[in-house]
Amino acid sequence: MFSSHMEENTQNIITIKLIEKNPFEILLHGFYSGHLSLTIDNIFEVTLAAHILQVSAAIFKQCCDFMKSIINPQNCFEILHFSQYHNVQEIYNASRRYCNIYFSTLSKEESFLNLTLDQVVTYLSDEFLIAEGELSRILALNGWCEFNRFSEIGILQEAVCKIIQCTNDSLPLCHEIANRLAKQEKLDDQFLVSFNTRILNQELMMFWALLSNSKEEGLVDVIKLSDLSDGNNDVQGVKFDSMTDIVEKPGFDLGSAVCCKEQYVYVCGGGPNFGRMDWIRDIWRFSALDDGYRWKAIGKLPHPLRYHVMIPIGTKLYIFGGFGKFRSKNCNLESFDIMTDAWSQHAHVPTWEIKPIATFHQQTMYYICRDWNIYAYDTKSNEWTHLEAIDPIHSITSDPSQPFYPGDTKYGKPLSCFIWPSKQGSREVKLIILSQGSHIQTNTFTISKNSKSFYCREPELKHNEPDTKTHTFLASCALGNKILVLFKKLGTKDMDGGDESDSDDRKVKECTPLNVMYFFPESGELKEGFQINNVVKTQSVVAVPLVPKTFKILSNTLMNKDGEDRFDFASSL
Repeated sequence: MFSSHMEENTQNIITIKLIEKNPFEILLHGFYSGHLSLTIDNIFEVTLAAHILQVSAAIFKQCCDFMKSIINPQNCFEILHFSQYHNVQEIYNASRRYCNIYFSTLSKEESFLNLTLDQVVTYLSDEFLIAEGELSRILALNGWCEFNRFSEIGILQEAVCKIIQCTNDSLPLCHEIANRLAKQEKLDDQFLVSFNTRILNQELMMFWALLSNSKEEGLVDVIKLSDLSDGNNDVQGVKFDSMTDIVEKPGFDLGSAVCCKEQYVYVCGGGPNFGRMDWIRDIWRFSALDDGYRWKAIGKLPHPLRYHVMIPIGTKLYIFGGFGKFRSKNCNLESFDIMTDAWSQHAHVPTWEIKPIATFHQQTMYYICRDWNIYAYDTKSNEWTHLEAIDPIHSITSDPSQPFYPGDTKYGKPLSCFIWPSKQGSREVKLIILSQGSHIQTNTFTISKNSKSFYCREPELKHNEPDTKTHTFLASCALGNKILVLFKKLGTKDMDGGDESDSDDRKVKECTPLNVMYFFPESGELKEGFQINNVVKTQSVVAVPLVPKTFKILSNTLMNKDGEDRFDFASSL
């Protein structure tokens, strides 16, 4: 402007439009000093002025870094829409990622409730939103409608269809939900299992694991698996973090409980040096989505535990089973509230077991005993129910002519279990149990809508079930529309009767590939997956949410609540 033949080069006084005096003064000082005097009160104005003037990268980076550092539940949507409206990619990436990660908290914040409906629909339909099923998205919309007293049925029908990925089959359900939202009627239990399960963006992580190139003597690694796209057989483990934040020298058998809820993985109990136990008493929370320090101790077990189970339901971690000091049996059912840090005692478990097998669906926990008795615990009523078998039922992994009854152990030992939704509109759910008899095999039961009885599906044709004489089960987890089963082939010494114990670390280091198979609950198929050649062993594998660090900026025009095409700078900071 001042070094060319433009008109401003000949004028003594130049008027710069679109920019206020105060932000320009801050930028002008920064041009000479190299430092911007940024505050919570001026950051929006200075960043916009810097963006309009296309200042140097170093100056603009100060604006971006400062704005990213102050993102919180009160201002995250304001920063998101500011960066979207003005096409500031770096700030948009950070703010959208934050909003996606902390949905469960933000959906109750005033900053969410003050969004426009268009903004709410865009947010709730985001494919990377960390939300527990479609219902949580609809409940968030319901809270917004109540707060804003919004009751236009036609608009709500369109909004619901966009949020829950409506199909022609589910269109009547979407309209019924919209009608209830408009009338501010309660969404009763019939809607709890009525939605198709959205396939989430996830990646696999291993805890208490060990890479083959590690020089450590123990399961010290947190490992992330590389590209899991279909058809890729060259999956590698990559060290992501370390378990030494929890215990310095883990050993090879920890007995900890591990579970995943939303963006966090929780680890508690167990410890190395069995017999002279170094107990892990803290409850640790791990965030794979944080770039800084990922581990945080959020609570402490009331007593030492090992070989127990931890189930996340609502805001609580339910813990039972295993044993404590001097091998004392833990028959308690206790819960730790991750929001209030409070412990609660609940009805004792019906039977005691080491390494109990359990899972959950909504507010109900299911516990599968070694003798194949199945119990359901209702977290609302604090009651255990023994599920009765509906005759005739048969084992899915044995001769269909042979009836299956609870208490019969000839079908092997349960290893892990999962809840899977039945067809859309059904209030029944599938309970899938991995077991180990002569083979590592799958068993599919259907739980009745009242969670008081079950029956077994007829056998499906499956191939290549791992033989337990040549394979040992390690871990399993649900991943998208399938269940991942992780095992490893036994070496010659193992098949000759050797024992892979903590005292023989050398055998653990003699790595054979870890093998993965996929079980598809919808079809009942068990298929070959892939091998992991550089991981020696793991005790836990979980699917954690995958939220990108970069996004394509949405191009829709932002409106305020009055329908005006402008951005509201009234900061909630």
